[in-house]
Amino acid sequence: MLNPIGSTLQQRYQILEQLGQNGLVTTYSAIDLQIPGNLQLKCAIHRYEIADPTPDSSDWYRAVLSAQGLYTLSRQVDRLPIVYSYFAEGDAFYLVREFVAGMPLAQEFLAVRPWSQSQVVMLLVDLLEVLHDIDRHQMTPAPVSLSQIVRRNLDRKLVLINLPILYQSSPVDPYLDRHNLQAVGVIAIAAATGIGISLAQANSQQWHELAPKINRPELVTMIDRLVATEPDRQYPSIAAAWQAIASVMSQVLIQQYSQAGNQNEIAKHVQLLVDRGTGYYEIGDCAQAITAYDRALALDSSCVEAYCGRGNARRYQGDYAGSWEDFNLAVQLDPSHGVAYIGRALATCFGHQPDVNASADFQQGQNLLIQPQNAIAYVMRGTAKAQLHDNQGAIADYTRAIELNPRLVLAYNNRGNLRQHFGDVDGAISDFSSVLTIDPHSPIAYNNRAIIYTQTGQFSAAIADYQKAIELQPEFVSVHNNQGNAYCQMGDYPNAIEHYTKAITLDPNFAVAYSNRANIYRIQGNLGAALVDYDRAIDIDSELVIAYYNRGICHRQIGNHQAAIDNYTQTLKLDSQYFYAYYHRGNARQYLGDKHGAIADYTQTIYFDPNHIYAYYNRAVTRSGIGDIHGAMEDLERSIELEPAFTLAYYQRGWLLAIHDEHEYAIANYQRAIELNPQYLDAHYQSGCSHQNLSNLSAALADFSQSINIDLNYAPAYYQRAKIYAQIGDRTGAISDYHKAANLYLDRGDSKTYQQILYSIDRLVMIN
Repeated sequence: MLNPIGSTLQQRYQILEQLGQNGLVTTYSAIDLQIPGNLQLKCAIHRYEIADPTPDSSDWYRAVLSAQGLYTLSRQVDRLPIVYSYFAEGDAFYLVREFVAGMPLAQEFLAVRPWSQSQVVMLLVDLLEVLHDIDRHQMTPAPVSLSQIVRRNLDRKLVLINLPILYQSSPVDPYLDRHNLQAVGVIAIAAATGIGISLAQANSQQWHELAPKINRPELVTMIDRLVATEPDRQYPSIAAAWQAIASVMSQVLIQQYSQAGNQNEIAKHVQLLVDRGTGYYEIGDCAQAITAYDRALALDSSCVEAYCGRGNARRYQGDYAGSWEDFNLAVQLDPSHGVAYIGRALATCFGHQPDVNASADFQQGQNLLIQPQNAIAYVMRGTAKAQLHDNQGAIADYTRAIELNPRLVLAYNNRGNLRQHFGDVDGAISDFSSVLTIDPHSPIAYNNRAIIYTQTGQFSAAIADYQKAIELQPEFVSVHNNQGNAYCQMGDYPNAIEHYTKAITLDPNFAVAYSNRANIYRIQGNLGAALVDYDRAIDIDSELVIAYYNRGICHRQIGNHQAAIDNYTQTLKLDSQYFYAYYHRGNARQYLGDKHGAIADYTQTIYFDPNHIYAYYNRAVTRSGIGDIHGAMEDLERSIELEPAFTLAYYQRGWLLAIHDEHEYAIANYQRAIELNPQYLDAHYQSGCSHQNLSNLSAALADFSQSINIDLNYAPAYYQRAKIYAQIGDRTGAISDYHKAANLYLDRGDSKTYQQILYSIDRLVMIN
């Protein structure tokens, strides 16, 4: 192999120097020449010697699969450097990753000999935590060695930097797991004894006398099990080893440092645990974050940062009561801590805490966070601004948080939600997609993005995202409900019902899912089943406004108008600005003859929605019913002004003009209605009546004939046309139409009109 120093790979990565070599893997530092400006992004490149690097070879195929696995894993595990790219060039395979500035763990061993008991404990915590994170993603690393571990300068965490290409996906390799646990045990012995890795390996079964500072029996037992060669003494899994160190960590540290009176050491470990919890929270791993904060609080029960961190993580998981308790304790411990006030306010909003003024907490938190010091503090201040309706300020704070920490999924999620609320669809989708780039296993981000896809009619994309969210979290109840909403908008009612039912099965007290399923039943005409679901939704949540409103619509459909009015009234008690309820209550009141009540409801509807043309139209009809012709005409004029093609309004205006003998103007309105709807039966008929009143008999005949063409059984048109035939002397036509009209009126049970028509026929016969 030629010396690559100074060369450029892929016309992009310029090699600077060799960092190390391990077997067939050589590591170099490099800069990315495609980064604009003078940023000079430094990266690390691993050069792998593989037997056959050609793209069609099995060696190449295995290398690519491994690199793809690493690419994904590096975005899921914080303690692995991010993989940027991979490729073959010349006779080798290359992997490009983030350059991690820090001190190799081997150098720490040289600087301190031997390590204290607490340092050994935290070393084991760090090493096993990395392996546990990888194991949780069903991956197994190639053998771990001291040379590939660096303490990252950024946060003082241990990082596996020399990423081996031979990563495997599930099922995990038990042999490699055992090997890596033994490697961790040997590293712990080397730290505890100060004798170096080689001697620690050689003395792994007799290390106790070389490490007099390690005197806690549970810690000694743990290291013994890590390095044990007998299968029955070994830990059965990485997870078991991780649980073991987690269970002894707090007791070991408290015992050592409280006895020694060295509170500084306790504080260091508390801060380390708080930082670890924050790191997990930033990437959305709230379970691990809570574990870290719990351990910090076990060491220091007055740690405000730990309470705030755990409060955030608990809220993210839906534990609003626990979140409120944490932030309330933080406020009591430090009344000047702005994040604590904002967190308590958020828990109040989500958890319906009645005894705290959320607005006051938001304001106090914002006032205290004048100059946030970190990304999460910017997120919290942004949240306070959003609650106080400073939306642009909130977006600016979320953006600043992302600038400080481009992997902070919480900031992307919050900014995405705010952008979605204010109609910035592209911005919201971009934010949720950024979350998924950082964490491809975030069901919340898939759900949020799917909601936007549903709202914008991109149903295939929405269903795909909902399905992915369900794959990642099968019991994510709201996703099933939201997917039901998508299917409902698509008109796929069976699938919608299936997903609402699944949500109800997972959470029998999910009121919204009952209400949504009831809507589908109502659309399908299954009104009995709909009422059962609406009743159940309201039993669960007596303040669910939408359920009362839709139950009112359902009662109207079955003809129970008073029950509908009662439901609309309850809707308005809960939300006085829900103007749709005013409109529908007005319709129900009009049906029951309460014209003044109906007019009042239509007026309220117009107050909230001045462009509601049907509220104007229905108020006009109702006003005409109580003799307020002037008011009715004003409403019709306004509805036509809002919608120049509003056919019903032209017809109604024509009818009002006609009853006041303004037949010429009435005809003009009827004709406009007919232009908009040539099959408008009533408009043709009333136009004929107005022509008849003006003695325009030929025009009247044309209108009545057109009415009959539209509906061959329309009795009034036959009756009026018969009168005109009689008037112009067409006795045969008149008698024929009278007979047709008489039979139609008799069929509909109108015996009075039937007798009147028979009398008209008799008169025609007698005259002849």
